Amino acid sequence: MKDDLKSQINKFFYPKSVAILGASRSPAKFGNLFLRAFLTNEFPGNIYPINPKADEILGVEAHKNLIDIKDPIDLAIITTHPAENIKLVKDCVKKGIEAIIIFSAGYAEIGEAGREREKELLSIIKGKARVLGPNCVGIHSAPGRVSSFPATSFDLDAEVAIISQSGYLTSLLTRTLTLRGIPVTFGVSLGNSIDLNICDFLEYFKAENNTKYIGIYLEGVSQGQRFIKLCKEMKGKKQLIIWKSGRTNIGKKAISTHTASITGEDKIWNAIFNQYSIFRVNSAEEILNQVIALQFSETMKGPKVGILGSQGGLTVTTAENCEFYGIELAKLTDETKEKLRKAIPEFGTSVNNPVDISIAAAMNSKLYADAGKIILKDQNVDILLINGTWMIDSLFIKYLLSLRKENDKPIFLIEPSIPERLRSYKKLLNNKIGVSFTSFSFLRFLKSAIDSKIKI
Repeated sequence: MKDDLKSQINKFFYPKSVAILGASRSPAKFGNLFLRAFLTNEFPGNIYPINPKADEILGVEAHKNLIDIKDPIDLAIITTHPAENIKLVKDCVKKGIEAIIIFSAGYAEIGEAGREREKELLSIIKGKARVLGPNCVGIHSAPGRVSSFPATSFDLDAEVAIISQSGYLTSLLTRTLTLRGIPVTFGVSLGNSIDLNICDFLEYFKAENNTKYIGIYLEGVSQGQRFIKLCKEMKGKKQLIIWKSGRTNIGKKAISTHTASITGEDKIWNAIFNQYSIFRVNSAEEILNQVIALQFSETMKGPKVGILGSQGGLTVTTAENCEFYGIELAKLTDETKEKLRKAIPEFGTSVNNPVDISIAAAMNSKLYADAGKIILKDQNVDILLINGTWMIDSLFIKYLLSLRKENDKPIFLIEPSIPERLRSYKKLLNNKIGVSFTSFSFLRFLKSAIDSKIKI
Protein backbone atom coordinates (compact mmCIF):
# COMPACT_ATOMS: atom_id res chain seq x y z
CA MET A 1 0.00 0.00 0.00
CA LYS A 2 1.32 3.41 -0.95
CA ASP A 3 -1.71 5.53 -0.09
CA ASP A 4 -1.72 8.08 2.71
CA LEU A 5 -3.81 7.59 5.86
CA LYS A 6 -6.82 9.46 4.46
CA SER A 7 -6.97 7.25 1.38
CA GLN A 8 -6.55 4.12 3.49
CA ILE A 9 -9.45 5.02 5.80
CA ASN A 10 -11.59 6.09 2.84
CA LYS A 11 -11.49 2.47 1.71
CA PHE A 12 -13.52 1.64 4.84
CA PHE A 13 -15.88 4.61 4.56
CA TYR A 14 -16.47 4.59 0.78
CA PRO A 15 -16.35 0.97 -0.47
CA LYS A 16 -18.04 0.07 -3.74
CA SER A 17 -18.11 -3.62 -2.87
CA VAL A 18 -17.99 -5.68 0.32
CA ALA A 19 -17.35 -9.35 1.10
CA ILE A 20 -18.74 -10.89 4.29
CA LEU A 21 -16.60 -13.87 5.25
CA GLY A 22 -18.55 -16.24 7.45
CA ALA A 23 -21.93 -15.08 6.15
CA SER A 24 -24.54 -17.42 7.58
CA ARG A 25 -28.08 -18.60 6.86
CA SER A 26 -28.76 -18.71 10.61
CA PRO A 27 -30.32 -15.52 12.04
CA ALA A 28 -28.52 -16.34 15.30
CA LYS A 29 -25.08 -15.89 13.70
CA PHE A 30 -23.27 -12.57 13.35
CA GLY A 31 -22.42 -13.41 9.74
CA ASN A 32 -26.16 -13.22 9.09
CA LEU A 33 -26.54 -10.00 11.11
CA PHE A 34 -23.87 -8.17 9.10
CA LEU A 35 -25.39 -9.27 5.80
CA ARG A 36 -28.85 -8.17 6.98
CA ALA A 37 -27.44 -4.79 8.01
CA PHE A 38 -26.00 -4.14 4.55
CA LEU A 39 -29.23 -5.26 2.88
CA THR A 40 -31.52 -3.34 5.24
CA ASN A 41 -29.43 -0.19 4.85
CA GLU A 42 -29.58 -0.63 1.05
CA PHE A 43 -25.84 -0.62 0.44
CA PRO A 44 -25.54 0.58 -3.18
CA GLY A 45 -22.55 -1.58 -4.11
CA ASN A 46 -21.99 -5.29 -4.65
CA ILE A 47 -22.27 -7.67 -1.68
CA TYR A 48 -20.48 -11.02 -1.66
CA PRO A 49 -21.46 -13.46 1.13
CA ILE A 50 -18.70 -16.06 1.60
CA ASN A 51 -19.81 -19.47 2.88
CA PRO A 52 -18.47 -22.79 1.51
CA LYS A 53 -21.73 -24.58 2.39
CA ALA A 54 -24.29 -22.16 0.92
CA ASP A 55 -25.39 -21.22 -2.59
CA GLU A 56 -27.59 -18.32 -1.48
CA ILE A 57 -28.13 -16.35 1.74
CA LEU A 58 -31.00 -13.88 2.24
CA GLY A 59 -31.56 -13.81 -1.49
CA VAL A 60 -27.95 -12.98 -2.34
CA GLU A 61 -25.70 -15.38 -4.25
CA ALA A 62 -23.12 -16.91 -1.90
CA HIS A 63 -19.55 -17.85 -2.85
CA LYS A 64 -17.47 -20.78 -1.66
CA ASN A 65 -14.34 -18.70 -1.17
CA LEU A 66 -12.95 -15.24 -1.72
CA ILE A 67 -10.28 -16.03 -4.28
CA ASP A 68 -12.70 -17.36 -6.91
CA ILE A 69 -14.59 -14.05 -7.13
CA LYS A 70 -13.44 -12.32 -10.31
CA ASP A 71 -14.63 -8.81 -9.45
CA PRO A 72 -12.51 -6.48 -7.29
CA ILE A 73 -13.55 -6.13 -3.64
CA ASP A 74 -12.91 -3.00 -1.58
CA LEU A 75 -13.86 -4.10 1.95
CA ALA A 76 -13.86 -7.47 3.73
CA ILE A 77 -15.66 -8.22 7.00
CA ILE A 78 -14.49 -11.38 8.77
CA THR A 79 -16.97 -12.94 11.22
CA THR A 80 -15.48 -16.41 11.64
CA HIS A 81 -13.77 -18.09 14.61
CA PRO A 82 -10.32 -16.56 15.30
CA ALA A 83 -8.64 -19.88 14.47
CA GLU A 84 -9.82 -19.46 10.85
CA ASN A 85 -8.96 -15.80 10.50
CA ILE A 86 -5.27 -16.15 9.65
CA LYS A 87 -6.07 -18.03 6.45
CA LEU A 88 -8.89 -15.63 5.56
CA VAL A 89 -6.71 -12.56 6.05
CA LYS A 90 -4.11 -14.17 3.78
CA ASP A 91 -6.88 -14.66 1.19
CA CYS A 92 -7.84 -10.99 1.52
CA VAL A 93 -4.26 -9.88 0.92
CA LYS A 94 -3.94 -12.26 -2.04
CA LYS A 95 -7.19 -10.88 -3.46
CA GLY A 96 -5.84 -7.33 -3.14
CA ILE A 97 -8.37 -6.19 -0.52
CA GLU A 98 -6.85 -3.29 1.39
CA ALA A 99 -9.57 -2.70 4.02
CA ILE A 100 -10.37 -5.53 6.46
CA ILE A 101 -12.73 -5.51 9.45
CA ILE A 102 -12.30 -8.38 11.92
CA PHE A 103 -15.36 -8.91 14.09
CA SER A 104 -14.11 -11.97 15.97
CA ALA A 105 -12.86 -11.73 19.55
CA GLY A 106 -10.20 -14.06 20.97
CA TYR A 107 -7.06 -11.94 20.72
CA ALA A 108 -4.98 -9.94 23.23
CA GLU A 109 -7.92 -9.72 25.63
CA ILE A 110 -7.62 -13.49 26.31
CA GLY A 111 -3.88 -13.50 27.02
CA GLU A 112 -0.62 -14.60 25.40
CA ALA A 113 -2.16 -16.91 22.77
CA GLY A 114 -4.33 -14.04 21.56
CA ARG A 115 -1.39 -11.65 21.45
CA GLU A 116 0.51 -14.11 19.24
CA ARG A 117 -2.48 -14.20 16.87
CA GLU A 118 -2.38 -10.41 16.64
CA LYS A 119 1.34 -10.43 15.82
CA GLU A 120 0.78 -12.95 13.04
CA LEU A 121 -2.06 -10.90 11.56
CA LEU A 122 0.10 -7.78 11.56
CA SER A 123 2.92 -9.59 9.79
CA ILE A 124 0.49 -10.71 7.06
CA ILE A 125 -1.03 -7.28 6.35
CA LYS A 126 2.13 -5.19 6.73
CA GLY A 127 2.34 -2.79 3.80
CA LYS A 128 -0.55 -4.51 2.02
CA ALA A 129 -3.78 -3.82 3.93
CA ARG A 130 -5.23 -2.02 6.95
CA VAL A 131 -7.24 -3.78 9.66
CA LEU A 132 -10.01 -2.43 11.89
CA GLY A 133 -10.37 -4.57 15.01
CA PRO A 134 -10.30 -7.38 15.84
CA ASN A 135 -13.14 -7.62 18.36
CA CYS A 136 -15.17 -4.83 16.71
CA VAL A 137 -18.51 -4.38 14.93
CA GLY A 138 -17.35 -2.26 12.02
CA ILE A 139 -18.25 1.16 10.67
CA HIS A 140 -20.98 3.59 9.68
CA SER A 141 -20.50 6.15 6.90
CA ALA A 142 -23.35 8.45 5.90
CA PRO A 143 -21.60 9.94 2.84
CA GLY A 144 -20.48 6.47 1.76
CA ARG A 145 -23.94 4.96 2.41
CA VAL A 146 -22.36 2.02 4.20
CA SER A 147 -23.11 0.70 7.68
CA SER A 148 -22.55 -2.56 9.49
CA PHE A 149 -25.09 -1.44 12.12
CA PRO A 150 -28.75 -2.38 11.55
CA ALA A 151 -31.46 0.22 10.95
CA THR A 152 -29.32 3.33 10.55
CA SER A 153 -29.87 6.30 8.25
CA PHE A 154 -27.65 8.35 5.98
CA ASP A 155 -28.03 12.11 6.45
CA LEU A 156 -25.52 14.12 4.45
CA ASP A 157 -26.03 17.15 6.73
CA ALA A 158 -24.69 15.22 9.74
CA GLU A 159 -21.94 16.85 11.82
CA VAL A 160 -21.29 14.22 14.51
CA ALA A 161 -18.82 11.33 14.43
CA ILE A 162 -18.63 8.46 16.92
CA ILE A 163 -15.46 6.54 17.84
CA SER A 164 -15.71 3.76 20.39
CA GLN A 165 -13.67 0.92 21.82
CA SER A 166 -16.94 -0.86 22.55
CA GLY A 167 -18.79 -2.32 19.59
CA TYR A 168 -22.14 -2.21 21.33
CA LEU A 169 -21.69 1.42 22.35
CA THR A 170 -20.65 2.38 18.80
CA SER A 171 -23.90 0.96 17.46
CA LEU A 172 -25.95 2.30 20.38
CA LEU A 173 -24.62 5.85 20.09
CA THR A 174 -24.91 5.95 16.30
CA ARG A 175 -28.49 4.70 16.30
CA THR A 176 -29.64 6.62 19.41
CA LEU A 177 -28.34 9.94 18.13
CA THR A 178 -29.97 9.29 14.76
CA LEU A 179 -33.30 8.32 16.33
CA ARG A 180 -33.24 11.48 18.46
CA GLY A 181 -32.80 13.60 15.35
CA ILE A 182 -29.02 14.08 15.60
CA PRO A 183 -27.64 12.33 12.50
CA VAL A 184 -24.16 10.80 12.53
CA THR A 185 -21.60 11.22 9.75
CA PHE A 186 -19.29 8.38 10.74
CA GLY A 187 -19.28 5.66 13.39
CA VAL A 188 -16.17 3.60 14.14
CA SER A 189 -15.88 0.52 16.35
CA LEU A 190 -12.19 0.20 17.21
CA GLY A 191 -12.06 -3.07 19.14
CA ASN A 192 -8.50 -4.07 20.04
CA SER A 193 -6.97 -1.62 17.53
CA ILE A 194 -4.07 -3.84 16.51
CA ASP A 195 -3.59 -1.70 13.40
CA LEU A 196 -5.87 1.32 12.90
CA ASN A 197 -6.41 3.06 16.23
CA ILE A 198 -8.13 6.07 17.75
CA CYS A 199 -5.29 8.41 16.76
CA ASP A 200 -5.63 7.41 13.11
CA PHE A 201 -9.32 8.28 13.10
CA LEU A 202 -8.79 11.53 15.02
CA GLU A 203 -6.22 12.43 12.38
CA TYR A 204 -8.80 11.67 9.70
CA PHE A 205 -11.63 13.63 11.34
CA LYS A 206 -9.32 16.56 12.05
CA ALA A 207 -9.21 17.21 8.31
CA GLU A 208 -12.78 16.07 7.53
CA ASN A 209 -14.84 19.20 6.85
CA ASN A 210 -18.32 17.94 7.72
CA THR A 211 -17.47 16.60 11.18
CA LYS A 212 -17.64 19.21 13.97
CA TYR A 213 -18.38 17.06 17.02
CA ILE A 214 -16.69 13.77 17.93
CA GLY A 215 -18.23 11.56 20.61
CA ILE A 216 -15.77 9.00 21.97
CA TYR A 217 -15.98 5.99 24.28
CA LEU A 218 -12.38 5.45 25.36
CA GLU A 219 -10.79 2.75 27.49
CA GLY A 220 -7.16 3.67 26.80
CA VAL A 221 -4.62 4.61 24.13
CA SER A 222 -1.39 3.02 22.97
CA GLN A 223 0.09 6.19 21.42
CA GLY A 224 -0.17 8.68 24.26
CA GLN A 225 2.03 11.45 22.86
CA ARG A 226 0.34 11.32 19.47
CA PHE A 227 -3.08 11.44 21.15
CA ILE A 228 -2.12 14.54 23.17
CA LYS A 229 -0.68 16.21 20.05
CA LEU A 230 -3.95 15.62 18.18
CA CYS A 231 -6.01 16.98 21.09
CA LYS A 232 -3.87 20.11 21.01
CA GLU A 233 -4.24 20.51 17.24
CA MET A 234 -8.02 20.02 17.36
CA LYS A 235 -8.65 22.44 20.23
CA GLY A 236 -10.99 25.19 19.07
CA LYS A 237 -11.57 23.45 15.73
CA LYS A 238 -13.38 20.23 16.66
CA GLN A 239 -15.37 19.51 19.81
CA LEU A 240 -14.23 16.29 21.50
CA ILE A 241 -16.69 14.67 23.93
CA ILE A 242 -15.08 11.72 25.70
CA TRP A 243 -16.57 9.04 27.93
CA LYS A 244 -13.43 7.68 29.58
CA SER A 245 -13.82 4.44 31.51
CA GLY A 246 -11.26 2.85 33.81
CA ARG A 247 -11.69 5.38 36.61
CA THR A 248 -11.74 2.64 39.25
CA ASN A 249 -9.75 -0.52 39.89
CA ILE A 250 -12.79 -2.61 38.94
CA GLY A 251 -13.09 -0.70 35.67
CA LYS A 252 -9.41 -1.17 34.86
CA LYS A 253 -9.63 -4.92 35.44
CA ALA A 254 -12.73 -5.18 33.25
CA ILE A 255 -11.01 -3.27 30.43
CA SER A 256 -8.07 -5.69 30.45
CA THR A 257 -10.43 -8.52 29.47
CA HIS A 258 -12.49 -6.39 27.08
CA THR A 259 -10.03 -4.74 24.69
CA ALA A 260 -6.72 -5.13 26.57
CA SER A 261 -6.24 -1.34 26.51
CA ILE A 262 -3.80 0.56 28.69
CA THR A 263 -6.01 2.81 30.80
CA GLY A 264 -3.64 5.20 32.62
CA GLU A 265 -4.26 7.24 35.78
CA ASP A 266 -7.53 9.12 35.85
CA LYS A 267 -5.98 12.35 37.16
CA ILE A 268 -3.71 12.43 34.10
CA TRP A 269 -6.71 12.08 31.80
CA ASN A 270 -8.50 14.90 33.62
CA ALA A 271 -5.46 17.14 33.16
CA ILE A 272 -5.40 16.41 29.41
CA PHE A 273 -9.12 17.03 29.07
CA ASN A 274 -8.94 20.32 30.97
CA GLN A 275 -5.92 21.60 29.07
CA TYR A 276 -7.40 20.95 25.64
CA SER A 277 -11.05 21.89 26.35
CA ILE A 278 -12.33 18.33 25.99
CA PHE A 279 -15.78 17.59 27.41
CA ARG A 280 -15.73 14.62 29.79
CA VAL A 281 -18.96 12.65 30.19
CA ASN A 282 -19.93 9.40 31.91
CA SER A 283 -22.60 7.74 29.77
CA ALA A 284 -24.09 7.44 26.30
CA GLU A 285 -26.95 9.72 27.36
CA GLU A 286 -24.45 12.37 28.46
CA ILE A 287 -22.71 12.26 25.08
CA LEU A 288 -26.11 12.92 23.50
CA ASN A 289 -26.86 15.83 25.84
CA GLN A 290 -23.44 17.42 25.35
CA VAL A 291 -23.75 17.17 21.56
CA ILE A 292 -27.19 18.82 21.70
CA ALA A 293 -25.95 21.60 23.99
CA LEU A 294 -23.00 22.35 21.71
CA GLN A 295 -24.64 21.87 18.34
CA PHE A 296 -27.66 24.05 19.09
CA SER A 297 -25.78 26.87 20.81
CA GLU A 298 -23.54 27.79 17.88
CA THR A 299 -25.24 31.19 17.52
CA MET A 300 -24.76 32.04 21.20
CA LYS A 301 -23.66 35.64 21.79
CA GLY A 302 -23.76 35.67 25.59
CA PRO A 303 -24.34 33.50 28.69
CA LYS A 304 -27.67 34.80 30.05
CA VAL A 305 -30.73 32.55 29.98
CA GLY A 306 -34.43 33.31 29.79
CA ILE A 307 -36.83 30.59 30.98
CA LEU A 308 -40.37 30.09 29.65
CA GLY A 309 -42.70 27.48 31.13
CA SER A 310 -46.32 26.60 31.76
CA GLN A 311 -45.95 24.29 34.76
CA GLY A 312 -44.97 26.05 37.95
CA GLY A 313 -42.96 23.22 39.50
CA LEU A 314 -40.83 22.51 36.43
CA THR A 315 -40.30 26.20 35.78
CA VAL A 316 -39.10 26.76 39.35
CA THR A 317 -36.79 23.73 39.33
CA THR A 318 -35.30 24.75 35.99
CA ALA A 319 -34.42 28.16 37.43
CA GLU A 320 -33.02 26.52 40.55
CA ASN A 321 -30.92 24.10 38.49
CA CYS A 322 -29.53 27.02 36.49
CA GLU A 323 -28.27 28.53 39.72
CA PHE A 324 -26.90 25.15 40.83
CA TYR A 325 -24.75 24.91 37.70
CA GLY A 326 -23.79 28.58 37.65
CA ILE A 327 -25.95 29.61 34.69
CA GLU A 328 -26.96 33.25 34.92
CA LEU A 329 -30.64 34.15 34.54
CA ALA A 330 -31.23 37.26 32.45
CA LYS A 331 -32.87 40.26 34.11
CA LEU A 332 -35.80 41.13 31.86
CA THR A 333 -36.27 44.79 30.99
CA ASP A 334 -39.34 46.69 32.16
CA GLU A 335 -40.42 46.96 28.52
CA THR A 336 -40.30 43.17 28.15
CA LYS A 337 -42.33 42.65 31.32
CA GLU A 338 -44.98 45.11 30.18
CA LYS A 339 -45.31 43.35 26.82
CA LEU A 340 -45.61 40.00 28.59
CA ARG A 341 -48.41 41.31 30.83
CA LYS A 342 -50.40 42.16 27.73
CA ALA A 343 -49.66 38.86 25.98
CA ILE A 344 -50.35 36.25 28.68
CA PRO A 345 -53.26 35.59 31.10
CA GLU A 346 -53.49 37.73 34.21
CA PHE A 347 -53.86 34.97 36.81
CA GLY A 348 -51.47 32.15 37.70
CA THR A 349 -48.67 33.65 35.66
CA SER A 350 -45.38 35.47 36.18
CA VAL A 351 -43.61 38.00 33.96
CA ASN A 352 -40.33 37.76 35.85
CA ASN A 353 -37.60 35.37 34.75
CA PRO A 354 -38.55 32.50 34.89
CA VAL A 355 -41.68 33.42 32.94
CA ASP A 356 -44.70 31.23 33.74
CA ILE A 357 -47.59 31.33 31.25
CA SER A 358 -49.67 28.93 33.39
CA ILE A 359 -51.91 26.00 32.57
CA ALA A 360 -53.69 28.22 30.04
CA ALA A 361 -50.99 27.11 27.58
CA ALA A 362 -52.57 23.64 27.58
CA MET A 363 -55.55 25.12 25.75
CA ASN A 364 -53.67 27.74 23.77
CA SER A 365 -50.17 26.76 22.66
CA LYS A 366 -49.86 30.06 20.78
CA LEU A 367 -48.95 31.55 24.18
CA TYR A 368 -45.52 29.91 23.82
CA ALA A 369 -44.91 31.76 20.57
CA ASP A 370 -46.27 35.08 21.83
CA ALA A 371 -44.25 35.02 25.06
CA GLY A 372 -41.19 33.43 23.45
CA LYS A 373 -40.89 36.15 20.81
CA ILE A 374 -41.06 38.86 23.46
CA ILE A 375 -38.40 37.20 25.62
CA LEU A 376 -36.07 36.58 22.67
CA LYS A 377 -36.23 40.25 21.69
CA ASP A 378 -35.02 41.29 25.14
CA GLN A 379 -31.45 42.57 24.80
CA ASN A 380 -30.49 40.88 28.08
CA VAL A 381 -31.50 37.38 26.94
CA ASP A 382 -28.94 35.28 25.05
CA ILE A 383 -30.56 31.82 25.30
CA LEU A 384 -34.19 30.72 25.65
CA LEU A 385 -35.16 27.59 27.61
CA ILE A 386 -38.73 26.33 27.17
CA ASN A 387 -39.86 23.58 29.50
CA GLY A 388 -42.77 21.47 30.63
CA THR A 389 -45.22 21.60 27.75
CA TRP A 390 -48.77 20.46 28.52
CA MET A 391 -49.65 19.35 25.03
CA ILE A 392 -47.59 18.52 21.95
CA ASP A 393 -49.49 18.92 18.70
CA SER A 394 -48.87 20.29 15.23
CA LEU A 395 -49.80 23.80 16.36
CA PHE A 396 -47.28 23.75 19.21
CA ILE A 397 -44.56 22.65 16.79
CA LYS A 398 -45.64 25.33 14.34
CA TYR A 399 -45.47 28.06 16.99
CA LEU A 400 -42.04 26.97 18.21
CA LEU A 401 -40.73 26.92 14.66
CA SER A 402 -41.99 30.49 14.25
CA LEU A 403 -39.60 31.51 17.05
CA ARG A 404 -36.66 30.19 15.08
CA LYS A 405 -37.68 32.02 11.91
CA GLU A 406 -37.58 35.39 13.65
CA ASN A 407 -34.49 35.00 15.84
CA ASP A 408 -31.15 33.18 15.73
CA LYS A 409 -30.58 33.04 19.50
CA PRO A 410 -30.22 29.46 20.85
CA ILE A 411 -33.56 27.86 21.80
CA PHE A 412 -33.89 24.65 23.81
CA LEU A 413 -37.01 22.67 24.67
CA ILE A 414 -36.66 20.64 27.88
CA GLU A 415 -39.38 18.02 27.76
CA PRO A 416 -39.54 14.95 30.06
CA SER A 417 -41.76 12.87 27.76
CA ILE A 418 -39.52 12.82 24.69
CA PRO A 419 -39.69 9.07 23.87
CA GLU A 420 -43.41 9.33 23.12
CA ARG A 421 -42.96 12.32 20.84
CA LEU A 422 -39.79 11.71 18.84
CA ARG A 423 -41.35 12.29 15.45
CA SER A 424 -42.61 15.75 16.44
CA TYR A 425 -39.31 16.73 18.03
CA LYS A 426 -37.29 15.84 14.95
CA LYS A 427 -38.96 18.79 13.21
CA LEU A 428 -37.63 21.06 15.93
CA LEU A 429 -34.14 19.58 15.79
CA ASN A 430 -34.08 19.90 12.02
CA ASN A 431 -34.77 23.61 12.48
CA LYS A 432 -32.02 24.17 15.06
CA ILE A 433 -34.16 24.01 18.19
CA GLY A 434 -32.46 21.73 20.71
CA VAL A 435 -34.52 19.16 22.62
CA SER A 436 -33.50 17.34 25.78
CA PHE A 437 -34.97 15.34 28.66
CA THR A 438 -34.78 17.08 32.04
CA SER A 439 -33.39 20.39 33.16
CA PHE A 440 -31.15 18.95 35.85
CA SER A 441 -29.23 16.57 33.58
CA PHE A 442 -29.17 18.85 30.55
CA LEU A 443 -28.18 22.12 32.20
CA ARG A 444 -24.81 20.73 33.23
CA PHE A 445 -23.97 20.30 29.54
CA LEU A 446 -25.44 23.65 28.58
CA LYS A 447 -23.16 25.24 31.17
CA SER A 448 -20.17 23.47 29.59
CA ALA A 449 -21.22 24.77 26.17
CA ILE A 450 -21.60 28.31 27.51
CA ASP A 451 -18.17 28.22 29.15
CA SER A 452 -16.55 26.92 25.96
CA LYS A 453 -18.08 29.58 23.73
CA ILE A 454 -18.29 32.63 25.98
CA LYS A 455 -15.07 33.75 27.62
CA ILE A 456 -16.39 35.03 30.93
